[in-house]
Amino acid sequence: MEQNKRRLNYLDYAKGIGILLVVLAHIYCFNPKLQESMIVVWIYSFHMPLFFIISGMLIKFKDEKLSKNIILKKIKNILIPYLFFSILSSIIKIIIYELNTSMIIWDLIYTCIGYGIDVLWFLPALFVAEILMLLIFKISKSDYMRMIIIGSLFIVGLSITKSYGMILLIIGRCFIATGFVSIGYYGFNRMNSHDVNTLFLIVLLLISIFSAKYNGRVDFMNLVHNNHILYIFNSILGTIIVIQFCKKIYNLNLLSYFGKNSIVILGIHMNLIYLVRRFIELDLYKYTTGLVLFFILLIIHIPMIDLYNKLFSLTKKKVQTITD
Repeated sequence: MEQNKRRLNYLDYAKGIGILLVVLAHIYCFNPKLQESMIVVWIYSFHMPLFFIISGMLIKFKDEKLSKNIILKKIKNILIPYLFFSILSSIIKIIIYELNTSMIIWDLIYTCIGYGIDVLWFLPALFVAEILMLLIFKISKSDYMRMIIIGSLFIVGLSITKSYGMILLIIGRCFIATGFVSIGYYGFNRMNSHDVNTLFLIVLLLISIFSAKYNGRVDFMNLVHNNHILYIFNSILGTIIVIQFCKKIYNLNLLSYFGKNSIVILGIHMNLIYLVRRFIELDLYKYTTGLVLFFILLIIHIPMIDLYNKLFSLTKKKVQTITD
């Protein structure tokens, strides 16, 4: 019971902070002057690895083993939302740009091969990474051999760039994601049991900001890492900072709510930003106006999250019946 409480108190908070940072960074990215700003560069240095690392922590927490039931659950929790939000994104594009057959065909191709439309690339990469890691754990009982295999995949993934082509880029994402998931898995006990004092946490935050700025803007989606060592360092350090911060806060139900529903925010927020850009002719992407837009989007997300959960409640009950 206490472990369940700790999980809700800081991992859901961490996912909540992570998804809020994703939304804020994507708002500012539409302003060319802010794309390389310190806040955007810092957020990009760890915001997607954070979710993969937390995923690995949850696998360890729940002691998941590869089985038919686990695969069904991950299909329900990851791939079905992926397909739903991909269809939604295509519909929004039709609303914004009118019907474009070529665009719809490419969106279909991107969705089917796992490249993903915009930020939705994250979901197939997460699915493959979790299944791949569980498969490695199933075929090898040696932690030493597991780390060699996962480490090799991680290195291969980091060596791939966008210039290698779409298919290799997808594979690279999945291999790197598997590496971060394993970091969360093996680091769970230490991160769960160790707390960092506030002063040291501030020091770590300053190190993280300056290290991220030194390495420059990175982009997991397009496999832009700049210095690979700094990229891994910043990804892990940023994640540790967010998790340690979340272990110091209590009873923030709204933040927990966003964390538990982070997949919905991931799937919707870019569509909302595109709609705003299309129909509201205002400069909403400066620091101050961007924050205003950020809070407006969060308010809009709340009824959409509730609607999504109602729409999928029947599906969840059916899958739950199968997996029980």
